[in-house]
Amino acid sequence: MGCGWYAFNEQHKNFRFKGKVEKFISSTRAELFAILTTVYATPKGSHLCIFTDSQAAIDALSLASVNLRKARKRLKNWMILCAIEEIANAQSLILRLEKVKAHSGITYNEIADTLAKEGCHEPACTPNLQLLSSVNAIGCWNSELIEEPIRNFTKQMGKAKYSIKWRLLNRNMSSISEYKSKNIQWEST
Repeated sequence: MGCGWYAFNEQHKNFRFKGKVEKFISSTRAELFAILTTVYATPKGSHLCIFTDSQAAIDALSLASVNLRKARKRLKNWMILCAIEEIANAQSLILRLEKVKAHSGITYNEIADTLAKEGCHEPACTPNLQLLSSVNAIGCWNSELIEEPIRNFTKQMGKAKYSIKWRLLNRNMSSISEYKSKNIQWEST
């Protein structure tokens, strides 16, 4: 999935960004990555008004700003939310988010959507979120960061574990297609 943004300053100088979002992909995550890269690219002490067509991203940021540090870790994309807040504070940015209607002919929103589509073919955006001062512990599994609530991740892993155990039972192998039962390595899956 791609993310992208189009910006201009008071002198009407244009700035563009597009990139690819990987791991735990969702449209909200892509929107949050676009906001994160925008905040990161904005000069110190600026007033930043972001127009987005994602109400979910706006709600996630407002929810993260009022939650306690411990409660934030229960939110999806909590590390990206912390990064946005921490960078905005470090850069002394005044950040305002406004909702615009998607695919309604708003010129700059359409440009941003086009950049996001092109971003699928760009290198992946991989910010180093481990350096954040507001993050004191990060969950990992097979050397990959877990960027969703640990409890949800653990439940999904438990379900997958028991699903694999069920599939490996001899009595259930007949219910799986012959192709899948022979070509998929169920133990390592």
